[in-house]
Amino acid sequence: MTAPNWVKYNGPEPKPEMFPTEETLTYEFPGTRYTSGRILVKWYDGGRKPPRELAQMGVQESGRDKGKPRELPSNGSLFIGTRGVLMCPHGGGPQLFPAENFKGLDRPSLKGWDHYMIWTNAIKGDGKTNCPFAYAGLLTETVLLGVIASRVPEQRLNWDSEKLRFTNSDKANSFVREDYRRGWEVKGLS
Repeated sequence: MTAPNWVKYNGPEPKPEMFPTEETLTYEFPGTRYTSGRILVKWYDGGRKPPRELAQMGVQESGRDKGKPRELPSNGSLFIGTRGVLMCPHGGGPQLFPAENFKGLDRPSLKGWDHYMIWTNAIKGDGKTNCPFAYAGLLTETVLLGVIASRVPEQRLNWDSEKLRFTNSDKANSFVREDYRRGWEVKGLS
């Protein structure tokens, strides 16, 4: 994916000295050759979670909670597709829901896949990271746009990545670049 088209913050009124205690950020990205159109991404933080129904997880199939609705993990990702949902709990293996849509699917093993070790090995010159700067730069841009959006609540902020500016908010643009004191300028940023 590339940089987002826009971002919008929903959460408590911002405080100038700190990040919000909870939030929901919504981003729209341009579609890719793998999608049927635009891509909406929602980021929930501070105890907020997406509606449980989105995960299509069904009920517990065994144990003392058999028959009770499965709960979303406290951290993770949901990828919502046309046939179901891929849930990736933080620190756990991916799960597909509704399970009946994916019976018999051959899933690759994640055994031996440790991104900390991959990163460490790349530093030593053994292989490459699985998150090169070409990817990490766009990810950082996206995250920082969310930080700025939290300063301009409930407004959809349209982003022009090439010009590094919002096209519809002077207030949001005031957070994009820093005014440096004379002698402390940074070439390319000042």
